[in-house]
Amino acid sequence: MRPRPALLPPVGVGSVLGPYRLISELGSGGMATVYLAVPAGTGDDAAHEQVALKVLHEHLARERDHVDAFLDEGRIGLRLDHPAVCKVLDYGEEGGRPYIAMELIDGISLEAIQAAVELRPELVATGEWTRQVCALVANLADGLHAAHQLCDEDGLPLEVVHRDVTPENLYVTTDGGVRVSDFGVARHSARRHPTREGVIKGKLAYAAPELFHGAEPDRRVDVWSLGVVLWELLTGRPLFRFATDAEITHAILDREIHPPSCWDASVDQELDLIVLQALTRDPERRFDNARAFSHALRLWLARAGEGPGMLARREWLLGLAVSVARVVDDE
Repeated sequence: MRPRPALLPPVGVGSVLGPYRLISELGSGGMATVYLAVPAGTGDDAAHEQVALKVLHEHLARERDHVDAFLDEGRIGLRLDHPAVCKVLDYGEEGGRPYIAMELIDGISLEAIQAAVELRPELVATGEWTRQVCALVANLADGLHAAHQLCDEDGLPLEVVHRDVTPENLYVTTDGGVRVSDFGVARHSARRHPTREGVIKGKLAYAAPELFHGAEPDRRVDVWSLGVVLWELLTGRPLFRFATDAEITHAILDREIHPPSCWDASVDQELDLIVLQALTRDPERRFDNARAFSHALRLWLARAGEGPGMLARREWLLGLAVSVARVVDDE
């Protein structure tokens, strides 16, 4: 195992990392900071060449295990090619600082949409809203299924599990598409840095119940998480949001999950059953994979009068973006 450099080059707005120049900071999390970046040597206005550059935090970049795990994300992401998955364009390491260059998503996170809906619940109780969010989740499920089906260069399944399917990692794009992003805590068979057993990755409120019993995560934990997201979008309220981790854990394991129609009259019994199957605590009775979840939603959409097309979704999203912007301004 080669040693990490004692001194790492500083990284920030205006600096160059590998072949990229950092223009501005887009956000920061527990593992990394994401910058708006362009190829070095191009101007700031080179919009068609802009990328989102994810850079591992300096204190983590000093540890080989964290670097290996981070670069695993880049390796797997580069193999993923699906319109509903945020595309990894490049990854590398410069002077001991690892980075991942990703497609710059032009859109709104489901987290921002949820914030708007919680403050404006009148957005939810319509048949149009119900059809739109079911179509979005069906498309996101297709993206997850593509990740779950990913194989290595020898054609062997990598058994990818995202493990962090939460609203902040799911996007609706301005052209009406969707993106699943951030496979940073994904589990897969080729991972060079195994995670500790018994550690639940991702946001606790979206974690599948079997994980609390120490079960090995498989694709069905992502189905559960996406089911929670759909329930929350349909009802305009959180499913497992409580003050403490202990309360969240108790709710996930034991609290009754009421069908969405208890809060949204536009949800019929058939859709209730689809959502509740995704949220079945016994993984053996849950949808076996994300494609089956997507298929059930598409059948429901067909019976409900077809899902919205891309043009209709763009118009719907434009109105939604205004609502989201108002919520952000109010805050």
